[in-house]
Amino acid sequence: MADRRLHTNPASSACDARAHNSDHDLSHPAAEVRLNGSHDPRAAASLEEAVLQGLERYFLDLEGAPASGVYAMVVHTVERPMLEVVLQKTGGNQVRAAEILGINRNTLRKKLQQHGLTAATLADSDPSI
Repeated sequence: MADRRLHTNPASSACDARAHNSDHDLSHPAAEVRLNGSHDPRAAASLEEAVLQGLERYFLDLEGAPASGVYAMVVHTVERPMLEVVLQKTGGNQVRAAEILGINRNTLRKKLQQHGLTAATLADSDPSI
């Protein structure tokens, strides 16, 4: 049976927490602007390309088998690393993380619980934003 997991190239993913160039590093001064309502089109295009490549790979891996639940799979797959990176970059500060994500703090807590994450374990010792 085909592997139904979403395959992405971590090196090309804008969500890779280890990315340290100015296009993807949330500690870069331009990140504050991107995270507060506007975004760097190059970073968004890179993330979009990673998702497109992952979806193409997913459908190839199905080898003709019917797909289902693709929306939920993609949201779940992208949401976890996004939460991890933002919480690491805020030193585990849930109020700040919720502001950056544009969601309510209670929604953030619910999403953390759904993914089995805790803010304390994701906190960086030196918050960068």
